[in-house]
Amino acid sequence: RDDACNGSCSHKAVMRVPIAIVGRGAVLPGAPNAAALWQAVHAGVDLLREVPGGAWPLPPDQLARGKLVGSSDTTHSLPYRGGFIDYDATLDPEGYRVTPEVIRASDRSTRWLLDAGRQAVRDAGRETLTGLNAATFIGNLSYPTKAMVDLDFALHVAPWFGAEPPALGDLQLLNAFSSGRPVHLLADALGISGAAEALDAACASSLYAARLACDALGRGDADVVLLAAVNGCDNVFLHKGFEAIGALSPTGRSRPFHKEADGLVPAEGAAALLLRRLDDAEHDGDTIYGVIHGIGLSNDGRRRGLLVPDRDGQVRAITAAWAEAGLDPCQAGLIECHATGTSTGDTTELDALRVVLPERSEVPVGSLKSNIGHAITVAGVAGIMKILGAFEHGILPPTLHADEPLAAATEGSVRLIHAAETWPDDQPRIAGISTFGFGGNNAHAVIAQHQPKRTQTTGYQLQAPASLAADPIVVCSVGVILGPFRGLGDLVRQIALGTVPTGHMRADEARIPLKDLRFPPNDLRGALSQQTLVLDAAQMALNGITLPPRARCGTIVGIGCDPHAGRMGLLWRA
Repeated sequence: RDDACNGSCSHKAVMRVPIAIVGRGAVLPGAPNAAALWQAVHAGVDLLREVPGGAWPLPPDQLARGKLVGSSDTTHSLPYRGGFIDYDATLDPEGYRVTPEVIRASDRSTRWLLDAGRQAVRDAGRETLTGLNAATFIGNLSYPTKAMVDLDFALHVAPWFGAEPPALGDLQLLNAFSSGRPVHLLADALGISGAAEALDAACASSLYAARLACDALGRGDADVVLLAAVNGCDNVFLHKGFEAIGALSPTGRSRPFHKEADGLVPAEGAAALLLRRLDDAEHDGDTIYGVIHGIGLSNDGRRRGLLVPDRDGQVRAITAAWAEAGLDPCQAGLIECHATGTSTGDTTELDALRVVLPERSEVPVGSLKSNIGHAITVAGVAGIMKILGAFEHGILPPTLHADEPLAAATEGSVRLIHAAETWPDDQPRIAGISTFGFGGNNAHAVIAQHQPKRTQTTGYQLQAPASLAADPIVVCSVGVILGPFRGLGDLVRQIALGTVPTGHMRADEARIPLKDLRFPPNDLRGALSQQTLVLDAAQMALNGITLPPRARCGTIVGIGCDPHAGRMGLLWRA
């Protein structure tokens, strides 16, 4: 492998704080725990299936044949297939630090999250994290959950033709807060007293959350972190949403890297990892399943479009992760690809890997999506579990349904694994994993098997340099829209005059100049008002500001799922 580099893959080594993975937990399709997931992956089992009876609010064939008035829904080739969880009733609500009544009243996906989190904590030899300097970061899709499209809930938040809403208890109504509440309930249930944060970076959410988790450990903000992800979006929303944008496989087959792959197949579930600084884990004699050495993030920015992957953005994330790890990407013994089963996306990802890897390196690549489908926010943590299983058992697991691969998968640099192989003894057990999300959210992580007898010379996140830590952060511009008031000056005047209304204020328009926006008109026409309004405020804030290079800019938006999305459940039933 070293000969294959020819000196072309050299990266600047950077000393970091390595992060140990000391616990694992999973509630995934056909896999109620991490061990079951590895067994299925090793055996090459396809865990996708048709919609189970009662999983959807009406029979899938009726939904598929209908077309909602005024919508772009199209007829789908039957049957619908996906990665489904139907053993929710077996999850034990006892033994948490919140009451069983709270857990039973929570959306089923919140129960998956709690169960996966508890599995990870127990796997590390504890029942709770009470008394520890602990934090939790999760990736969570801010879409309506099954509880939010339940008939009673939907009628409560969106009364149909003025009907009297059904009575719901307070605990059931808390399911409206599907974006942020699950992580706080997880923290309460497992005794986590530190930071509890949820983020949605679409399909890249897991590794974005992992970055936050490793940063917190590296800075010393926490000594143990529960990293988790959950996708509890109502399954009909996922299928119909991906169908509407042309990303859903009409044949219901998840075939990463196949030349005739026709789209992705959604999956639901939750997964969790317990993280500690490597030195601490070694000192306490923890079982260490793997070590995170680097995570690279990037965004495509003004490159191509919402649904069009960008090779250069992916290359930036991949190279940043390996450089941060102080390792060479041609040392990888396995790359777990994002590879959703779309020809454009899979080809772009393989092209990005060829930029990073030497031409004849033949690094093994695979995708868990061939087994469980696309778990969206959970894809990254689930993929890490696959890698950890490969480390533990010394096996390179197969990728299914790639018997007729894309041309890009046969052109050197990478090699598809069609049947389980023994991990060569002369190759270090080092792996990379990629997750790429809508809008150009790119993430890549470098993970290695723990080597207790070898001095660790690579790692993750340094303490913030003193010059940065001491440098005050300034607010240099503000964009604000509050009801009819636009701009900070307007708002301050109204406050000074005491004329700001105390009741509901509505903004009736968003003013978005199209020049240099790179927002396709058809996409803009279909955008929600909350999206256009935040874009309007952002452009207001950026007016007259000279920005640093694009790669040094970030954006964070606080937003929650609108419970009125439950109206869609009513439309489907109607």
